[in-house]
Parts: sequence; structure tokens; C-alpha cells
Amino acid sequence: AWFSPDIAKRIIGITPCLVATGLPVPPSREQEILQWMNINQRTDEPWVAVDDMEWEFKAHRSKLVPCKSFLGFDELAAQLLRQRLDFLE
Repeated sequence: AWFSPDIAKRIIGITPCLVATGLPVPPSREQEILQWMNINQRTDEPWVAVDDMEWEFKAHRSKLVPCKSFLGFDELAAQLLRQRLDFLE
């Protein structure tokens, strides 16, 4: 319900919430995404993430559509998401 029908039909899941267990640095959103991809055997598929924690993306920053925590998924994020999804096709 948060996304328009053309984007909503392309959403395939949500990431697990990884818990830091003796790690020097807590897991990042990027690591949670990669874990989801491993669990669901989708490591070879293209992907795009919508997230408000831009600083937690290092190796895959180009796959991120950042949104602001206080604004949420706004028109600017929607435009960028459409551009990223068009590029994947």
C-alpha cells in the first residue's frame, strides 16, 4: 500500500533483522540485504533497495534509493526508484 501498483508488484520481500552477536560492528542494512539474497538464492539477480540509512551502504551504494527518515518515500525517491528499475530492464 505504500507504493504505486507498478512498483509494488516488483517488491519481492523484506530483509531479516540481523542481531550483533559478538561482532565488533553491528550488521548493516547492506549486510541484511545480502543475507536475504543468500537465503532466497537470488545472489545473481539485480536489485534495488529503498532505505533511509544511506551511511550503512558501502559496496552496493549504487543500488540504493535513499529516502529521508523524516520525509519517508517522497516524490524524489519515487523518481529515482523508477529510474533504477528502468535501468534493470
